Amino acid sequence: MKNYQSPNGSAIVGTYDLVPATARIDGIHDDGTPEYAGESDVWWDDQKTQERDGKILYVDEDAKTWTFDQLTAIPDEEDEE
Repeated sequence: MKNYQSPNGSAIVGTYDLVPATARIDGIHDDGTPEYAGESDVWWDDQKTQERDGKILYVDEDAKTWTFDQLTAIPDEEDEE
């Protein structure tokens, strides 16, 4: 297992996932906009890692998304010896 960086040199910190949720509301204004209550119900078990062209999307520390074939392995200390 290795750590990876994006083409711009930023460390990869995770995968790009969508998590379904319901944002709670206190009501709806006459113009149709909701008044949010400030909390959400989140269904973590339904979380889905997103893909582009069938490839997992990874997120760098600058919140940019990349596919694995765009990443570069970061050599660890054992690799440099």
